[in-house]
This record gives sequence, structure tokens and C-alpha cells, in this order.
Amino acid sequence: MIRKCFRPFTGAIAWLAAEAALADRYHLPEPQSIIARQIYDLHALITWAIVVIFIVVFGAMTCAIIRHRKSAGRQAEQFHENITVEIVWTIIPFLILIGTAYPAIKTVFAMTDPRSPEVKIKAAADQSKWGYDYAQEGIGFYSELATPRGRIGNRAPTGEHYLLETARATSGATRRAILSNQPGPPLWS
Repeated sequence: MIRKCFRPFTGAIAWLAAEAALADRYHLPEPQSIIARQIYDLHALITWAIVVIFIVVFGAMTCAIIRHRKSAGRQAEQFHENITVEIVWTIIPFLILIGTAYPAIKTVFAMTDPRSPEVKIKAAADQSKWGYDYAQEGIGFYSELATPRGRIGNRAPTGEHYLLETARATSGATRRAILSNQPGPPLWS
């Protein structure tokens, strides 16, 4: 009897699984920092938890509706205060909450750096320059890219972040950067 309840859903589940496998273009962009990776993983964990809960709850509900409908001649049983069911209905959501709250709290604590930054920088990209504003000191300047031309044209080996190399930047201090960009005419115009 249970197999008959799930037959209509097997095609739908297979279709949804195929869509999910091909859904990379609709998903979040690939994270580029440690914190962004943790947020991305948290998003994936909670999304899959929601999908599993949805499938279990609506599958059980649909089977119960189909199997116990009045037109099939079923008589509904009356029961109240089933302690086992009430305990299970209380513990399962609690476990789901703990299972999703722990990684969320861990990620939030990772985002808040307990150390106070020595320097606060606003870095803005403007064409082939980086602009730096040190708000606390009232200083601001632009820095040219410091990558040699051969490395940009792929004639010499480059590192992962070669376009972030600048001629002047602070070093050796705890920094908190606020990044932005300045729209302008494209370099090829």
C-alpha cells in the first residue's frame, strides 16, 4: 500500500533531482574568502535541511490523506495525549534547530573579529588604480598596479592575486578593509 502512495512522487523527485544537479548557474557565486565559504556552506546546509523536511512532511501527509480518506470507507480513530508522539514532535524540531543553529553561531562568531583593527582602510578600485582612504588619519591616495607587464600578459608566471598587487600599501598592521569600486569608462574606449 505504501508503494502505491509514493509512485506518483518518484517521477517528480527524479525530475527535481535532475534540475538540482543542473542548477549551478542559478546558485550563489563561488565564494572567494574563508567567511564567504562558511556562509555558502551554511546556506547549503539549511537549504538541504529544508528540502528534506519538506519531502518527509508532505510525503507523509499525502500518504495519510490518500490512505485514510473517508471515501475509502475508513473511520478516523480518536486519540489524544499520546506522550510518545508529543515527545517526538518536540525533540525532532529541537534537534533540527540545534543542527542548524550551531554552524550559524559558529559562522557569526567567525565574522566578528575580536581584535580591534589598528588601521581602517577604504579601498576603491578605479580602472587600473587602487584608491586608499585612511579615515582615522584623514589620508587618501591612489596607487598604480605593481604587477610587471609580462606577468599581466601571461608571459611570466603569476600568482592567484596578481591584479591586487599595488605600489604602495600598508603592511605589518591589523587592517579592516572596506572595498568598493568606482564605475568609469572601460579601458578599451
